[in-house]
Amino acid sequence: MTQTVYTVGLLGSSDVQSYNCRDWPLRMCRNLQAGRRSFIRRIGFGTSLGSSLDISSGVVAKLAAMRCDAVMLSFYKDAAPSLGISAAQSLTNMYTTIDAVRAARSDTAIFLLKTWRLEAATEASTFPSLASYWASYATAAANRSNVGIIDAYTAWGDPALHPEEFDPAEPVHPLLAGIQRVTLPQAQAAIGPLIT
Repeated sequence: MTQTVYTVGLLGSSDVQSYNCRDWPLRMCRNLQAGRRSFIRRIGFGTSLGSSLDISSGVVAKLAAMRCDAVMLSFYKDAAPSLGISAAQSLTNMYTTIDAVRAARSDTAIFLLKTWRLEAATEASTFPSLASYWASYATAAANRSNVGIIDAYTAWGDPALHPEEFDPAEPVHPLLAGIQRVTLPQAQAAIGPLIT
């Protein structure tokens, strides 16, 4: 019997593509593998400092060419003031990415990721306008078919209630305990029903 391969593509910043994220996408695929006929693989694109501006580097074309079964996109880094990407430009880049993926394969399930929530002071200083970028997710999902939102941000709750989930010396990327409590269950609940 030939084994089916279910491919999950990821594009984003350090939340999906660096050691800082505790490699949760690999953990997700391993968890989803249990009891399924399909082999689940993940393909990561982007960089630790990636943003939607990476479109110009050809990374979106590479992602689209993989014709993935599902794609997870993270644009939170766009909200960093140092990048100078407005919420409107981020939305435009989001549409460009979604449309490129769909041009290569029309039935790819696309999810916009909110991977975790930062402690209030860190978020206010690092991503002060994040709410307007999250609003762009809802706009994109409303204007493109088969686009969902994986919202670990809201599900995370107040990070102050879970101080053990962050290292005070590195307050942007949570420790594994937080990923396992929130991000993994949220992502697996979204992707799991699509896999045989």
